[in-house]
Amino acid sequence: MKMKKLAGILAGGALLLSALPVLAGKASKVEICHTTDSLDVLQNEFTTVVGHRINISENALAAHQAHGDLVFTDDNDIEYGPVIFGLTWRQVANNLGLNLEGVNCAGFVLDF
Repeated sequence: MKMKKLAGILAGGALLLSALPVLAGKASKVEICHTTDSLDVLQNEFTTVVGHRINISENALAAHQAHGDLVFTDDNDIEYGPVIFGLTWRQVANNLGLNLEGVNCAGFVLDF
């Protein structure tokens, strides 16, 4: 009986320790490209997105990715290139007719 009680206390303690960063509001932050415009090219499984960079809790990452946001890397900077045929992201997005007002990132995501 004492072993079961001890095991329960240890399991509860481990659960509490794993939840502390969330409870304390200290979840890690992730920089993403928050999508403001997109174009789904029907011939492939990718969508071209443009947006602006924001920091979010890593706890919210899956929800953001579900609607087309992507984790930001230097390769997603709007001026990065060459991306396709020597063009920068800005040039690709402009050629696709995407709204570039206030954007600073872009990329391809799987269709969402």
